[in-house]
Amino acid sequence: MKRHVLSLAGALVASYALAACGRSELDVPEDVPDAHVVIDVPLDRPDTPDVPIVPDRPDVPGPQCFSDRDCDDSLTCNGVESCQSGRCAQGPAPACNDGVVCTVDQCVEGRGCVFAPDNSRCISPAFCDPLRDCTPVECASDANCDNGDPCDGAERCAAGRCTRGTPLACSDGVGCTTDRCIPGRGCVNLPDDNACNDGSFCNGVERCLAGRGCVPQMAIRCDDGDPCTTDSCDEARRGCITRPTDNDSDGFAPVTCAGGRDCNDNDRTVNPGAPEACNDGRDNNCDGRSDCADVMCAATPACGMCIPSGPERCGDALDNDCDRLVDCADRDCATAPLCNMCVPTGPENDPMACADGVDNDCDGRLDCADDLCARMPGCAMCVPTAPVEVCGDGRDNDCNGATDCADPACATTDACRVTNETCATARIISVPGRASGTTMNATDDFTPACAGMGGPDVVYVVRNPTRQTITIDTEGSAYDTALIVFRGDCTTAPIACDDDGGSGVNSRVVIPDAEPGTYFIVVDGWNTARGAFQLNVSVGTREVCDNRADDDGDGLTDCADRADCAASPFCMMCTPTGREVTAAACSNGLDDDCDGQTDCADAECAGLGMCACVPTGTEADAMSCADGRDNDCDGQVDCADMFCAPLPACSVAPPNDTCAAPIVVTVPSSTMGNLNGARNDFTPTTMGFPGCAGGAGGDVVYALRVLRDTTLTLDTLGSNFDTVLYVRRSPCESGPQIACNDDTSGTTSRVTFTATAGVYYVFVDGFGAEARGNFVLNVTEGTPREVCNNRRDDDGDGQVDCADADCAADPTCRCVPAPESSDLTCRDGRDNDCDGQADCADIDCRNTRACCRPTGAEGDVRSCSDGVDNDCDGLVDCADPGCAAQRMCCRPTAAREMGVGACTDGVDNDCDGVSDCSDSDCRPSATSGGECCNGVDDNSNRLIDEFACACEGSAQCSGVGAGGLFPSNTCWSTTFRVCAPRCDLLGGNLFCSNFFAGTRCNPMTGECVR
Repeated sequence: MKRHVLSLAGALVASYALAACGRSELDVPEDVPDAHVVIDVPLDRPDTPDVPIVPDRPDVPGPQCFSDRDCDDSLTCNGVESCQSGRCAQGPAPACNDGVVCTVDQCVEGRGCVFAPDNSRCISPAFCDPLRDCTPVECASDANCDNGDPCDGAERCAAGRCTRGTPLACSDGVGCTTDRCIPGRGCVNLPDDNACNDGSFCNGVERCLAGRGCVPQMAIRCDDGDPCTTDSCDEARRGCITRPTDNDSDGFAPVTCAGGRDCNDNDRTVNPGAPEACNDGRDNNCDGRSDCADVMCAATPACGMCIPSGPERCGDALDNDCDRLVDCADRDCATAPLCNMCVPTGPENDPMACADGVDNDCDGRLDCADDLCARMPGCAMCVPTAPVEVCGDGRDNDCNGATDCADPACATTDACRVTNETCATARIISVPGRASGTTMNATDDFTPACAGMGGPDVVYVVRNPTRQTITIDTEGSAYDTALIVFRGDCTTAPIACDDDGGSGVNSRVVIPDAEPGTYFIVVDGWNTARGAFQLNVSVGTREVCDNRADDDGDGLTDCADRADCAASPFCMMCTPTGREVTAAACSNGLDDDCDGQTDCADAECAGLGMCACVPTGTEADAMSCADGRDNDCDGQVDCADMFCAPLPACSVAPPNDTCAAPIVVTVPSSTMGNLNGARNDFTPTTMGFPGCAGGAGGDVVYALRVLRDTTLTLDTLGSNFDTVLYVRRSPCESGPQIACNDDTSGTTSRVTFTATAGVYYVFVDGFGAEARGNFVLNVTEGTPREVCNNRRDDDGDGQVDCADADCAADPTCRCVPAPESSDLTCRDGRDNDCDGQADCADIDCRNTRACCRPTGAEGDVRSCSDGVDNDCDGLVDCADPGCAAQRMCCRPTAAREMGVGACTDGVDNDCDGVSDCSDSDCRPSATSGGECCNGVDDNSNRLIDEFACACEGSAQCSGVGAGGLFPSNTCWSTTFRVCAPRCDLLGGNLFCSNFFAGTRCNPMTGECVR
């Protein structure tokens, strides 16, 4: 609609003046030519010729939708909505009719069609059989009376008559679960995390766990990985806050951070603003000079006896620079030949200094070779046999803790000279085997992703002859090492990288079930570190002597494992006095067994009451899933913990995970396998295959060889999870699918098809992303096998279900049912409730902590619409707060955002992706002139909310514009559908024609119309 852009305030004021002069609507010319109008023209002018009135054109409403997704209300039972010509159309509701008169047929959200037997629909004496309709109550056994619904109890046969059972009591005694009985299925106890919310943010989310009740989760972790920031959780802000690092709270950032000037951020008396003490051997004011070498100390009594004569002259026995350090003890002499590159760091007279492989006092003697270390516990075990190391005899001759090439004294010998810089010149090391050397003269050829910039490096090659676990470490090295391992050649991505996985700063890599072949080992350093190293390659898992874990599984931890750790510097500082298994030993504050764990920190004390498990963090990363500890106190350690299952170290893909190596099966056959570690490589085609669904889990591939034309039946009876079975012709990855099934018996699958001679590819898949476990693939020729729980004679032998000999071994026919809904029963490997599904494959276990597998955050379009609890917080898709920002999770509370309340509440009420003044319902671009429906005069024209508030009728305009020059209490419903002043109060037709060309004022409605 064309209109003239004028000053609406001026026009309204002028119109108001007209009304005040007594002019009625009939006194004003109805039609004004469509031209630029000046509001101040004289009113007493000749009437202009009438312009023919053009009938109103019907308004064309804007589109409601652009795609079917815009119309989806997330409900199943009201049909599938679709977008048709810009309008949402409701699809037909599912037809739930099983043809059985006595069942209550209904659609249940989340489950689909449910057919519940209702005995009241049968004429007594009879009961409702969901397959055979109303059945006379005469009976020979209890089985004749079973109506298939556990909710009304077990029906019994007494004196040839069926009697009703006692309805199930579904309460689990847990206050935070919703307990109910689902017809045809039984009791379900659904955890409700909202019942556990304590209102606190920083302590993490509280979860309701079936069988346990409210359980606190891990507190919010606020670590951005930046060492130059201090991160913490703020309860008031309900989020993490970050501050610059200042460990000693002296107001200065450390020099290691950008702009920092504090040379010791762990001592608040040392910083750029502190005075120099002049007698403490420290650079208190961080100017690079300490004590008397600092000009600030020149006039102090402490420095009166020393007059600096210049920089330190190394070898004159004088403290030339007055820093209280003489000759080689002064770090200024570190590069002088006389001082042999040694920088003194302190005396060599404590257990740590006597086992660090460093000449701390620069007297030319390292560790146990230094007289000051002679009485240290770790040095009593070594007797020097030579003043310097004999390179190549396999002994620590000088008792400095470094053997052969690992000793700096051997670095320049021919035996230890670096010749293995690259993979092409790699030295061979056997399995098991040891090698020593140095990287002092090597170059930096590799950059480890796990150890900063890396340092000089050398390469070794291992030929692994058979499938076995291999451990590679640098125990016994004299610097901060790093390890990189390649498989096959050095041009591919490394299969492992480690910095400090061993004891201290030593490195350690474990390759579980290493395949036969060639492995290249790069000995590197952390951030330019270099030095003498010891490389150890062993079969199995070696003990790490300071990680508080029994790495090799011999029952001995760290220093208590004397066979592996007796010579470890870490263990030389401790003498075992016994095991930590008694209350006294677990509370004396001593590491009695020298395993690096004191009292309750020792795993052997875990069973004592005083040492109940204390959680130290989550168990979900590579380190916590390999440290031998139950970090989250859930009773599961490392790979046995469900949160570690997705890690590569805890899952090995089956050999037939892809089409590259399918396992061959024949007709007939029965093959057992599992999907543990299998990847989700394939998805079945569901369209055109009734009963086919799912396929989001891991999958494996079999090649079925058929020798002649025949009818084949394949099933997964005996599997313990929700399987999906589908068959393709060649080629494996893209061939046509000829059969598919999800559930035939319980959650197991079965397909039957006519096969011709040739090769077929059979895929055993999991229904959902978490569906995995043990399965059985049965291939038979001819008619289908008996399904043991569907009350049908599947194989036509006259015997139904458990009466058929085919079902003798089926769990349904030999199982004593019990609930399967707790963390304990959902991880015991048994089908407790006899439904053919064990543990996490059982739908009753889906809400237990044991069966949720976190796959990532829940916040993007995919994770908020896949029906999976991706982050295992007990909230799925739109119920998860992380999905609140997704448009698909918006639930409209109104068709449009109308009125001041809706336009100022910060909520997208109509779910169109915008809210409040950003929504065109609150600020129509065609009429508002910058005004928003918010009760404020936004454009400073003395009018409030004029032409800005959307409406459908005048009732919604009540009070709009109050406090301004004119109220906007009339809904212009046939034009703009906005609240506006009445046109008959503002000059009538003149007002309308001036502002909305070709319109006139309707005095009945107060709206400008055509």
